[in-house]
Amino acid sequence: MKLYTAAFSFSAAISALLDLIPLAASYVITPPSLRASSFAGRTLSTPSVDADVPPSLPPSLPLPSGVRSLDMRWSPRRNTKTWKRLSGASRLKELTTERRLMGDKARKIGERPIIKDPAMISIRNVCPTMSELDVEYYFEYHYGATSVYCKLEKDKKTKQHKGRGYLHFMHPLYATSAMLTFNGTMLGNQNIALGEYFYPDWREREAENERRRKERYEARVAAREAAIREIEEEDRQAEEEAEEAEEKEMVAA
Repeated sequence: MKLYTAAFSFSAAISALLDLIPLAASYVITPPSLRASSFAGRTLSTPSVDADVPPSLPPSLPLPSGVRSLDMRWSPRRNTKTWKRLSGASRLKELTTERRLMGDKARKIGERPIIKDPAMISIRNVCPTMSELDVEYYFEYHYGATSVYCKLEKDKKTKQHKGRGYLHFMHPLYATSAMLTFNGTMLGNQNIALGEYFYPDWREREAENERRRKERYEARVAAREAAIREIEEEDRQAEEEAEEAEEKEMVAA
């Protein structure tokens, strides 16, 4: 019985090998350089975008192109450090942080703020046919309803605006994005100009600081020149005394 079972197993294996011979003959081995790429027939997806914006912001927030963050690791001498390269929305967040430091956060480090509010920007060269509501509607279309308040300076005689004022946004990120994206945009018949909303006396303060720096620099230069003149006078007196001593020695000899 055992002999019959072994013979049957051997014959079954032989028949299986005979069935595989046609398949092996039809298979052609291609060299590695000629094989198709592993990405053939696939669509490569773009890198994920780091928006770095609060959840409350609308998805239609205009952002600069190239929004991407890249992590690069560098390991010299077995010390691993992470270097992050930021652009796009991350750069927008960095600029907003810098504008915060120019605003109210400057008081925390003992400095006077330069801008009134990081959520405010100045607007100039507004078309006379555009009203405050028209400007608000334009920016609300991009940043959402009730996201911006516009105030333009008005002439007391003509009751018309002077073409300049400020925009107060709901979030400082809105203000930074608008200043980078819509500066020079055609609104009405003129191109608007957006920039920082500085304090009125900012330029006077800067001029005063520059005057003080110049005075301190001139005082240091004058002190250095006085020290140099004193050293030169001491050297001259020492030389004269040495010459007089030599003359006395010659006369005595």
